Amino acid sequence: MDNKDVTTFKDEHLPFAENILNELKPENISGVDYAISNDGDYYLGIDSIKNASDNNVKFDSGKIGLSPYAVSKDGKLYLGEDAIKNIPEDVVLKDVNINGCKNITEWNHKVEVVFLQETVV
Repeated sequence: MDNKDVTTFKDEHLPFAENILNELKPENISGVDYAISNDGDYYLGIDSIKNASDNNVKFDSGKIGLSPYAVSKDGKLYLGEDAIKNIPEDVVLKDVNINGCKNITEWNHKVEVVFLQETVV
């Protein structure tokens, strides 16, 4: 990377940056969009997450900041309001963020609720 434009990564630098962020655990860094696949691989940034989803990667968890998204129980990612609106009725979701959606006025999808149980020793 040259010092003239440190705000732009070149494609060849992205794997190194992803490795560093993976070591730091993206969930501990504010402002980083990330998703973790069912295989435990990290995907950083909306473009990387979208590309992985388009290539049928299934996701376990993650955090996407500004973009509305939903993750089905089987790990399929629906990114953006249009994709969420077109989720088949029989799909059960495990994670949904529809904050900022302007055209979703009614919600009919099932969302699996997970309760965390604290173990006291």
